Amino acid sequence: YISDDKQSLLFAGTDHGLFRSIDSDKSWVELKQGLFSQDIRTIAVNPKDRRVVYAGTPKGIFKSEDQGESWNEWFDQASGLTSIFVNDLLIDPEETDTIYAATQGGLFVSHEGGDLWTPVVNGIPKNENVQTIQFSAAYPSQLIISTQNSVFRSTDDGRFWEKKWTDLPKDISSIITFNTDPEFIFVGTKKGFYKSFNGGLTWIKDKNKNLKNILSLTVDTKDNTSIF
Repeated sequence: YISDDKQSLLFAGTDHGLFRSIDSDKSWVELKQGLFSQDIRTIAVNPKDRRVVYAGTPKGIFKSEDQGESWNEWFDQASGLTSIFVNDLLIDPEETDTIYAATQGGLFVSHEGGDLWTPVVNGIPKNENVQTIQFSAAYPSQLIISTQNSVFRSTDDGRFWEKKWTDLPKDISSIITFNTDPEFIFVGTKKGFYKSFNGGLTWIKDKNKNLKNILSLTVDTKDNTSIF
């Protein structure tokens, strides 16, 4: 979602195509030109150049330079992305040519806007199914990934990784951190919703019995307190 004084822009990735709204959800247009995978798992928009959009799919990563009107680049094994089933994408907000791809076969990084990818290891098991990746809200230089088995955190911009929060259930679908001291962390899993108010030292399972298999979490960017 992108919003400014001139435009409100929404992308919706589905398993039947990619859709875009430029009028705050009033109407939607399907984007197809050059996008030959219809299973869209994740979308990432360059925060410094909103014309540049990346789409992660089971067939690799597609890149558009005109807000999704056409997709003129496609990154697969030939670019170094040896695992092409993409679960999540993350663009560095300061160095926007640096992009991370969470895939079913590990974590990859590109420092060339997607043209060349290299695997990220140094603490992450080989061929790990990486589900999500994000920056910490409290510590912007720190990266957090979740896999089918564990959570890993890097304190040096993704060079080295340490397994964290081993007492949480497996199959973590989503992680949210708040810019607080100590850091507040919220985690969605197949077994419920977990909260930590001390940077992950201890965890509380939410007692709401309806919160079982959580697929995704997000935060209201206007007040940074409401969680969906």
